[in-house]
Amino acid sequence: MHLPKPQKSVLNNLSTGSGPSFLSEVTTSREKTVNDLITMDMGLLGLLALIPSRILAERIAALGYPSFYHVLTPCLGILEQQDAPKLWEGGQLAGVRVFSGRSCSIRNQGTCLYLQRAGLSGYLTRISVGPRPKTYTRVDLLRGTTDDEYNAITKESDLAYQKKRDSGLTKFFRVIAFIFSLFLVGDLLLLSELYAVYGLVCLVVAQLLTTVVLKCRISRAARTEVEDSKSGVWSQTSEQEGDDRLHLFVALPDRKWLVLSGTHSDVRRVMTTRWMAEPTSFESFLAQIATGLVYFTPVLVANGSAYGAMVFAWILLISAYLMKRENSYSFVPKMEMFGVKLRVEARHKHDAVEGAIAEVTSACPRCLQNIYCHHLKAIRPLTNAEIGPRYMWAAASGFIKQEEAVSIQRDYMARKEAAEEERRRDLTGYGTIQCRMPRLR
Repeated sequence: MHLPKPQKSVLNNLSTGSGPSFLSEVTTSREKTVNDLITMDMGLLGLLALIPSRILAERIAALGYPSFYHVLTPCLGILEQQDAPKLWEGGQLAGVRVFSGRSCSIRNQGTCLYLQRAGLSGYLTRISVGPRPKTYTRVDLLRGTTDDEYNAITKESDLAYQKKRDSGLTKFFRVIAFIFSLFLVGDLLLLSELYAVYGLVCLVVAQLLTTVVLKCRISRAARTEVEDSKSGVWSQTSEQEGDDRLHLFVALPDRKWLVLSGTHSDVRRVMTTRWMAEPTSFESFLAQIATGLVYFTPVLVANGSAYGAMVFAWILLISAYLMKRENSYSFVPKMEMFGVKLRVEARHKHDAVEGAIAEVTSACPRCLQNIYCHHLKAIRPLTNAEIGPRYMWAAASGFIKQEEAVSIQRDYMARKEAAEEERRRDLTGYGTIQCRMPRLR
């Protein structure tokens, strides 16, 4: 019976002179392996640029347009900006004219996102649709304004204070993100971490191309003629409204109610026009270049050092956090689209008419005025006797301003008196009575 020869144990080498060299080689290889693993893991941080995120798309939806301020601040979600209209998943909304009761569809995804963000549960939010309001400076005030105009300009309500506070916070986070990114990029340049810098440059160029493409799509959508701009309910005159302004009532889920007030052309533009047109072949080519730059960024970062990859990850994550805080603190006081601004003017909470609004959303839209007139006693009454019963419920419930209701009623009475005067002239024949005999059948 032949037994196998015993193998030499590793412990035998420790007694020889080659023992210390063997231990040193094992230690060196272990340190090299650990360093390689650390370097490889840090190089994988460049894959953060490919993480899908909706931060930039939500910011575009809040503003209504892409801003060049975010180009110099690399952030997550560059590729998802092209699909910003897909953020709205609630389907097509419908609005009801306050006075006539006609229904109008809202096909603009940006407007739907703004209404969803601007509305509060249990509140009736009044939104003004129109151009930028005139801003008065000290020179304008010194040149001459009445006391009423001065009080209207200098008056700051809680809503106005909240707008200013949130606008200042958004600008603060934007400046902090830019300064932080600039500081870290300078640190990378001082340490000659060029691969990480090249990766950031790729993201900046990709963001620039994406912003240009989105602006081109929005501007082309504004120039596109709406199919029903010259037909349908939008082309009808506002004789039944009593004014050239349109007041549109929109009911959203979670007990959110909004009223949009503006001219027919402005309201029609932000309601029926598409937010972004379909990209052309050249715009698709630019978008593909931006996509390639974003996917090439992890390759550049992986070729650099571990410190460069770590700083690259810091820039992306902290910029994303500051952008998220900017979106959360954004009060959405206004949104600009196609040269028209949507601004939150006031919010009203009427517990007594919540049931009436629920009836309106479920019942016939033409019953809107009758339902509110039925619940008029539960609403805060107005002391101004110049407002007729037709507009009293709208002004009292916060649908329109009290001054606007007064002007509407005055115009309506003036047109009514002019029509009566013209009718009397037709009957009298300027002094001569004309007898109109009934038609014999």
